[in-house]
Amino acid sequence: MYATLAAMIAARAPEFADRLCELLSQQLVSALERLGRPTVTSASAGISEKQPALSRSRALLRFAAELMNVDLVSPQALLSLFDQLLHDEEEADRRNRKDVPRTAIGDNLHQRQVVLTFLVGGVLPFAARELADRLPDDLHRVCARVCTHLRQSALPGADHKPSRSSLSSSSSSSSTSNEPIHPLAVFPTDPHRSRQLVLLLADALEEAAQRRWACEAVPRPHAFFSSQLSQSRARGSLRVPRLGEPLGDDFFAPLGCDMRLFSNIESSIGIELDRLIVKWHCQDVLDNVRSTHKAAAQLLLNMPGLQERYSHLNLVVESMLEESLRLPNTRQSALAYSDIAIDLCKMLPARFPSALSRGVNELYHALGHMDPECADRLAAWFAHHLSNFEFQWGWMAWAPALTDRALLPQRRWIQQSLERIVRLSYRQRIERTLPEPFRPLLPAEPTPRLDLMFEDADAPVAQAGLPGGSAGSVPQPLKASAPLRQLAAQVVELFRAKKGSAEVLELLRASSLHRADVIRVLMHCVLRLGARSLTHLLTSLERYGAALSEMLRDRVDRINALDAVAEFWANSHQRQVIVIDRLLNALVLDSSSVISWLFTEPQLQQFTLEWPWAILRSIIRKQVTRSEHLHSQLHKNVVEAQGTTQSKDTEKALRSGIDAALRQQKELFLVIFQRLTMALADRLLRGASRDDSETGRGTDDAADVAQQSMDVEEGELEEGEMQESPAFVVDDWLRRTLGYMLELGRKYQKELRPLIHTMETILFTDEVDPVIMQVYKSFSRC
Repeated sequence: MYATLAAMIAARAPEFADRLCELLSQQLVSALERLGRPTVTSASAGISEKQPALSRSRALLRFAAELMNVDLVSPQALLSLFDQLLHDEEEADRRNRKDVPRTAIGDNLHQRQVVLTFLVGGVLPFAARELADRLPDDLHRVCARVCTHLRQSALPGADHKPSRSSLSSSSSSSSTSNEPIHPLAVFPTDPHRSRQLVLLLADALEEAAQRRWACEAVPRPHAFFSSQLSQSRARGSLRVPRLGEPLGDDFFAPLGCDMRLFSNIESSIGIELDRLIVKWHCQDVLDNVRSTHKAAAQLLLNMPGLQERYSHLNLVVESMLEESLRLPNTRQSALAYSDIAIDLCKMLPARFPSALSRGVNELYHALGHMDPECADRLAAWFAHHLSNFEFQWGWMAWAPALTDRALLPQRRWIQQSLERIVRLSYRQRIERTLPEPFRPLLPAEPTPRLDLMFEDADAPVAQAGLPGGSAGSVPQPLKASAPLRQLAAQVVELFRAKKGSAEVLELLRASSLHRADVIRVLMHCVLRLGARSLTHLLTSLERYGAALSEMLRDRVDRINALDAVAEFWANSHQRQVIVIDRLLNALVLDSSSVISWLFTEPQLQQFTLEWPWAILRSIIRKQVTRSEHLHSQLHKNVVEAQGTTQSKDTEKALRSGIDAALRQQKELFLVIFQRLTMALADRLLRGASRDDSETGRGTDDAADVAQQSMDVEEGELEEGEMQESPAFVVDDWLRRTLGYMLELGRKYQKELRPLIHTMETILFTDEVDPVIMQVYKSFSRC
């Protein structure tokens, strides 16, 4: 519409065309130069920073194509623009074929050209009809070059075209062990639901070219004003941008995968390119409409020419869920997508809730193939959505997950969702709305275990935790002995008398108990003092932080303290995460001790849950944020105070701090990936040894044996109840741990890039299990 309006203005003011095209050229060069450069300083906020430049570049290129449609830009000028961008792609390919060492700038140049080719391919359908009438040979040449470059830029590995009939059975199909893992795929082990965008666009362009570019989803508003536009003879000159080499610190993530939920969309929407264009429109709305979520919901429902089609709602649901699960980061906050979904349900109550329910059920049945980070995001969104609709859901449709061993990922996900739902309400409220068979999956009442150490169990916070749920599978801590309870009572008396850290330390040092027991007593007492609220916790740490720091001198002491935190808040994983985070902020604990504790055997068994990974993410985020903050401070100092003596001293201090922060960041990443590699290798070895010694079924079913053994240990099966499991039931611990390892690698790929050589030298060597190497290569080679 804007291009049509511009053409009608140019019919009366011919100089307008030159001014518009000059401004468009400037904006396009600026947007293309900014590709890969973050617009905000924090890379750990969880929201994508590069997308505004990519979205703006696509919008400007499409506007140039629409100007050609209304004859304000010549077809030759538009094709020259496309040829220049594709010429840069060929130059990048030639550079990468040379036998020269790959550098950061070389990798960035290649990745940028992949993005440019994808932009050209995405804009080409909007100008294809006019170009087919005027310059058909040139259009065929450009389309062939785009498709060739897109196929060459795809990540290596099997990526076959999905069939419509295969979607219905994809959730029960297994992928082979040598199938590649795309780091940005929502369903990395299901090629029917996740396909690389570059290959999908190449196939769609070839299909559209064979059908003479008959794309119903491409709007043609200028056709209604052909008589008025024919009076205009003004044409502007479009300047072809010539981009320089990207900077060494620029970063271009690989293009992701298309997520396909429904199998019947193409039959009612049109060709595959129509589906992509409609999804891109939905993504643009979700990406650019930030003023109000109600306006975004209205735009999604009122797409010209598509409102009357029932599958239009399926595409809206698919696009919304895909955006909320986008890897490695979402473009907006998760709450924004949730608000839009709520508005759509209220605007179209007769149709949209059922379409959204179908989409959620499709994701639910594919949980066995879903990336663990995406499963966690889905659980968070699902809980927030239900909280706005009285927590009503058709739970009984998911009842098979309670008894079918093949649906272990679904049962884990329901349990995780219920834990998040309870956080948004309270347990008794959710228990009333939940069917009886699902109530054992509810988490325990989030109350502290005061009964372990204290006799006065009638305190207001000393309610007994309800059994079952996520805490039910964890071994319950034992009550303290009489001497420990006596010492705890004396410490509590000091707290009530408002004594300071010196008096508490004097009492603890005079005790004849073992040091680990003394630390356990002190932690229980401090946590009891801060158990009522976050404010109470912060006050208790401020008052007795000195006593804690004095007692927790080495790593062993700190691990004992963390064990005390885990047993005190055994009924609430959320409070465990909060307490450990506050202890880190208060410098009572250090990151290395927390990491060592997380990789002890009792905590390793809980790696199928989200809370250990929440702690790891928090530790990494704090370190990366500190490094970024120092970099921004250095840049600010260089810009604002150049040449002065004080600025030089400040710059020297900042550079020293940056070096120290980067060194700590490097050590942190190496320690985490070393511990992950060792834990995964041990699990794989134990699974293989169980398989060979106990069952003799061969190495292909080692994961099934490990899963059954884990279920016996957790009480889900009785001894002697080991039975054959379907081939697609994999070890849930391995699946989720490998998935979370992949999450850390792709989220901090920019920070890990300087460490690749070191990691390959000391961690990911040829002796590492191929399963682990497969995950490592998926985030280090893209």
